[in-house]
Amino acid sequence: MDSIIAQIDKISEGIKKINFGSQELASTTEEQSASIETIATSAQNLSDMAENLQSLVGKFKLR
Repeated sequence: MDSIIAQIDKISEGIKKINFGSQELASTTEEQSASIETIATSAQNLSDMAENLQSLVGKFKLR
C-alpha cells in the first residue's frame, strides 16, 4: 500500500512539473507574440516613412 501511495505522490509531482512547464511556455508565447506585434508595427512605420521619403525625393528634379 505504501508503494502505491509513493507512486501516486511521484505522479502528482510529475503533473505539477508539467503544469509549471506549460505555464512557462504560455508566458513565453505571450511575450513572443507581443514582440512580434511590436516588430510588425515598427516595420509598418518604417514602410510608411520610406514611402513618404520617396514622395519627397520625387519632388526634386535634376537639371
